[in-house]
Formats: sequence, structure tokens, C-alpha cells
Amino acid sequence: MPWQKIDHEFTHPQLDYNSKPNFQPCIKVSVFFKKIDSIDHDTFFGHWQTVHADLAVATHAFRDHIVRYAQHHQTPEMKDRAKSLGEGFLDYDGCAQLWVKTWDDWLAFYNSKEYAAALSDDCNRFMALPMTYMKTDPGLPSPGYQGLDNKAQTFGDARLFHNGIRLYLAWCDLIPGIEQKRGSVSHGGQHQA
Repeated sequence: MPWQKIDHEFTHPQLDYNSKPNFQPCIKVSVFFKKIDSIDHDTFFGHWQTVHADLAVATHAFRDHIVRYAQHHQTPEMKDRAKSLGEGFLDYDGCAQLWVKTWDDWLAFYNSKEYAAALSDDCNRFMALPMTYMKTDPGLPSPGYQGLDNKAQTFGDARLFHNGIRLYLAWCDLIPGIEQKRGSVSHGGQHQA
């Protein structure tokens, strides 16, 4: 069935019917999960944003295949706010989003023995398994979003640069003022090799 366009006056001309979409050349894999019952939320979020993130980004599989990694922490307070809307909501404590250029990149990362060895035991320390996956094809970002190289324009959260990979953490403050980028570390804008 053909798309039925409506009569609409666009606020953003880059989104009008005649514009070429700004599709990003990546696949986004979202991984939803809950904490295990034996730990509190502070422990769950703290471990995930430090130890688990460090284990993940340290693997060659991550560096070779992951373009972008974001952690989305859903606190009990945020769950309550979502419930108050009267709509359905995703009842998870966290969502990890990983961007890859191709599905083969995802499979190489996901099936990596190095990745499994580094993270399997750690997942059992804080995540209730199994996890729930959602894969999305390249999509249209919001107005003003200029692609994978300009992600920092649209996020106000902490950033860790690891071998050119930006690690975004929502609802946390990871290594304030420190950015690592291809072998150099920046402390408040001053780069050190």
C-alpha cells in the first residue's frame, strides 16, 4: 500500500517530503535487561558504568566492530514517571545500545570468544538473564543531528573516548573532565599523549 502523505507545513525543511533523508550508515542493536534481585540499583548502575563498561571497551572485538555504545539507566524514579503517563512502558533497568556498520560486524562482536570470556561471568554478577534484543536498521535522526561524527551535539551526558569510540552514559557521571581519544588523554581540554 503506498504511503498517504498529509498536507503539512514543515517547521524543519530538512524533513519535508522533498528532502533526502539523513539515514545513518549503521545498525543499532538495543539490549534490554534487569538487575539481579540480590543487588540494589546503585550497585547495578555503578558496576555497569564502570567495571562492565571497562571490560567491554577493552576487547578487540569491541574496538574492531562497535561504532557507538550507549548505556541508558532507568532508575526506579524514572520507571515511576513512565508509569504515571498511563501508557505502556518497558520494565527494564537498563538498555545498552550498540551501533555497528554491518550485521556481520554485530555477529563478529557477539560471537567473539574474547568478548564472551571477558563479559559472560561479569554479566552474571549484576544482570538478570536472558536479555531482550531489538535491532533497528539505519534511521532518520532528529533535526540538527549531523551524523555519527557529531554525536556530542545532541547529548549532554558524560563521554568516554576509547580508540575513537564514544561511550555515552545516561544518568551517570563517568570520569568527569576526562576524554580518551586514539592514544591521548584530555583533562579539561589539555591533551596528553
